[in-house]
Amino acid sequence: MANLYPVFKVPTILEETQNNEGIYKGSSYFDFETGDFRMDGGGRVVPSSGFDAWKQWCIKTIATQRRAYYNYTNGLGIEGEEAMAQPTAELQQAALETTIKEALLADPYGRTVEVKDFTWVWGVQSIHMHCTVVGQDDRTAQIEYDIPLNRKEE
Repeated sequence: MANLYPVFKVPTILEETQNNEGIYKGSSYFDFETGDFRMDGGGRVVPSSGFDAWKQWCIKTIATQRRAYYNYTNGLGIEGEEAMAQPTAELQQAALETTIKEALLADPYGRTVEVKDFTWVWGVQSIHMHCTVVGQDDRTAQIEYDIPLNRKEE
């Protein structure tokens, strides 16, 4: 008579290894040059890795003026207009550095651990900003952005 209860070897359970990409949730790839989501040849939105999505979030946060848009929370963005209202270029730079650090460290997903190594290049129409952003798993992202100089004529 056949055995009604099959016998099998119990598999070995392996320890879970932490996947660093799990810290960073994937998203759709946004192309800042075109101002729209990147599409493939079939007209589908191209997905980005979680790490790239986090870098894009950092750039988008720096590019957004805080409390200027109703569809964003009050915590998203920088206080760029307030920083540029400072009387000297040194104070403007210091205020921008402070507001950028605060904005990136306020990441709702807790991905950002540190913002450091700011460099500034002043141009006629914008300030080129470069900084290093450190993530939860000690991966670093080099963020560059041109902050427009909107000087009002008096």
